[in-house]
Amino acid sequence: MKIKKEQQVRERGITLIALVITIIILLILTGITIGLVTGENGILAQATRATEATEIAQENEKNILDSYENVIYEATNDVPQVNDSNPGVLEGSGTEEEPFVINSIEDLIVFADNVTKGINTYQDQYVELGSSLDFNSYKSYVEPNREDYAKYGYNGKLKEVINTSGFIPIGTLEYWLVDETLEKSECYFCGNFNGKGYKIYNLKILQEKNVNSNIYTDTGLFSENFGVINNVYIENGMNITNINGGKFSNIGLLVGENNGEISRCYVKGEINTTKINWGNSVGGIVGANNGTIKECYNATNINAKYSCKENRIGGIVGVNEIEGKIENCYNKGKIDSQVVGEQSGKDDICLIGGIAGRNIGSIKNVYSYRRIK
Repeated sequence: MKIKKEQQVRERGITLIALVITIIILLILTGITIGLVTGENGILAQATRATEATEIAQENEKNILDSYENVIYEATNDVPQVNDSNPGVLEGSGTEEEPFVINSIEDLIVFADNVTKGINTYQDQYVELGSSLDFNSYKSYVEPNREDYAKYGYNGKLKEVINTSGFIPIGTLEYWLVDETLEKSECYFCGNFNGKGYKIYNLKILQEKNVNSNIYTDTGLFSENFGVINNVYIENGMNITNINGGKFSNIGLLVGENNGEISRCYVKGEINTTKINWGNSVGGIVGANNGTIKECYNATNINAKYSCKENRIGGIVGVNEIEGKIENCYNKGKIDSQVVGEQSGKDDICLIGGIAGRNIGSIKNVYSYRRIK
């Protein structure tokens, strides 16, 4: 087979050489010398320079159009310029009367990092948004081109990196097997988070892993919640999860796994999953719910590709567990699901629902009115 391919390559090379020679002979016959064809200022050299000039011009044009697009976007979005004299430091004392205030993307990153690294769970403390934040807008950063946030997981210019690699969730929950022993990394939010009706625009979460032993991971704006989250609005959010080999993952746009209370929140955007294996829970708002969700709605479209074995996919939650409660909520996001890869047989069961893929808890006063496929 290898010999045949080498022979094909040689034959193509010979054909190309013959074509070039034929063209040169035709040019000579029409009175054009070899020098005019191949010289420093010959036809081929000039053609090469013209091509390079065209490519440079096209690149410059693209940069100009991108800059125009940024100017137009900044002029038309409705987020205010953040006013944060000390970015990365949350103002306030954390009490109900003087809560910690998140005034910029930098503040949100540091808050998330505190939870993710177990520095602060914010138990019995209060945190609130002080402004709407847009990850795509320069106005939501104090210094969008700063490059000193590698310690928080963002290497390079902050705005560029966060829009390319995604926001690192608030908290982390992962289980994995090491020498057949189950270990875990678990840091989660336990406080009170109030979005104050402000909006978070263009949140992008990326979870890309190729693993053999990792069996559990949660992903969303919050990885896991044991506290109270209310009045959080996410517009044009996106959660892209590709866990090749992972199992029992919980995926949502707001929270991966909820063990606390979520109220008066809504999410709009997309959740796209690929290569997730079995036992996963995917929901527009929450992946798996062990707590309470009330007075919330979902307008997030879910596009799920998976190896089908006990996956749960729902508009509000993927699975509502035995202690889970969902009240006064509705879904208007659509769900498209597609099974990929080889299936093991009759035990391959996927559960899909407008509110919950699987429910063994309590659901009251809810409705869904979008297509499920």
